[in-house]
Amino acid sequence: YMYPLYIENGAYFRKELQAKKIFIPTLWPDVFEVCTDSQLEYNMAKNIGFKNINVDLMIGLPNQKLEEVNDSVKKVINLKPNHISVYSLILEEGTKIAKKIKKGELSLPKDELEREMYWNVKNQLQDNGYNHYEISNFAKKGFESKHNMNCWNQKEYLGFGAAAHSYFKSIRYSNIENIEEYIKNIKNNEFEKNKDVNKDKTNLYVPVYKVIQCHHH
Repeated sequence: YMYPLYIENGAYFRKELQAKKIFIPTLWPDVFEVCTDSQLEYNMAKNIGFKNINVDLMIGLPNQKLEEVNDSVKKVINLKPNHISVYSLILEEGTKIAKKIKKGELSLPKDELEREMYWNVKNQLQDNGYNHYEISNFAKKGFESKHNMNCWNQKEYLGFGAAAHSYFKSIRYSNIENIEEYIKNIKNNEFEKNKDVNKDKTNLYVPVYKVIQCHHH
């Protein structure tokens, strides 16, 4: 996998060098057949010097219960990460988990329960000093995603690498996803062939959550 390299405000960074993202499907191991020790990974990242650590927390998982989610959030908060993302499961057709649900081997929480999970997580995180600055993102003050905030504010950025996205000179575009073709075009000095201007539809990107917050107040 080729990590996209981004340039924003003249600063170079690669996510795996500057910040650490840890995925925690749940802290209850019976949800998936295999669940890595995410807490151990978090502590290892912290011990080797990562200062800015994000934790991804999944809700709406098969057989997941509200009390399990609440307990997971408490454990994540105790880790004291600077940034937490909360995502609801989206089933992708053809995946193992989708097939098991279709066969009735697994069942998803009802929509009402999933929404209750989300609001419980939201309230707990806000009560513990996390700013809810995007639909799925919560951060301690000053640790909001710089890239995300640049997008909200329509600031330009450059992305390098297969499948990376850019917004430059008022044009949004993405790079082609095929790595071999991407490298071939670079070697042949055919850089324009790596751009797919029509694929990136984020020209219509609107700060919806901020609008909702304004109307709420």
